[in-house]
Amino acid sequence: MNVDVGTVIADRYEMDIVHPWTPAMVAGSAADRKTGKRVGVHLFVSDASASPKWREAFLLGGQALRAVPDLGQPRVLEAFFSDHSGVLVTDWLEGGPLLVEGEMHDPATVVAWATDVATLLSQLHARPAPVFGRNSRHEVLWRKTNGMATLLRYGVPEPPAGTSFTKGVSPYQAPETFGNSPRLAAVAADTYWLGAVMLLALTGKPPTSGLDRAAKNVTLQRPAGVSDAFWKLVNSMVAVKPTDRPSADDIQRRLQRL
Repeated sequence: MNVDVGTVIADRYEMDIVHPWTPAMVAGSAADRKTGKRVGVHLFVSDASASPKWREAFLLGGQALRAVPDLGQPRVLEAFFSDHSGVLVTDWLEGGPLLVEGEMHDPATVVAWATDVATLLSQLHARPAPVFGRNSRHEVLWRKTNGMATLLRYGVPEPPAGTSFTKGVSPYQAPETFGNSPRLAAVAADTYWLGAVMLLALTGKPPTSGLDRAAKNVTLQRPAGVSDAFWKLVNSMVAVKPTDRPSADDIQRRLQRL
């Protein structure tokens, strides 16, 4: 499905912002012609999208996401298919991007917004039917107009086992998820992603990927002004082995003590 500004999805949502995040995903916002409100829109295109199992899994995942209450994140309002693309419609949150590559944040600022995000991830993970962030990009971090940080995207509906996930190498993506099912992108992968975007904020540049660090025995360099306790936490979050990473709940508590 080709999407541009002005494209109308399902005869209702007229796109006014379009960001092609990956070859398989487009994100942006749209005017809802039915309510007159602005909404967030995420479109997913997959080679497997013609599969009845993929479509069923997407819709079931979307149904689960609709059950997530307002935790400070954009709520999922609808999940459906349009022109062979999976579509998620969410609340639109006013605000702006939290991180830009090349910009550095001081440690206190990183602690503040990382605490917000860890709190949200902890709440999502603790649900009776756990929801995971499943993110591999920094652009999903959003600062709301009240100053709090949140995720624009979370818990992408999960395709059936065997469906290819991300074949590329993102410095923000947990190494165990490359080329594998999103089922592996659970609690530990969310922890890795959060640690990696914290490193981006502290240094202004993407961190060395976990795969490269494992292959080349690379040690991350500690940025100036970062305390021993903070650096120990960040390093544990981006540990190559998933079992060496703390939970989001543990991260939240440790950040609050800094």
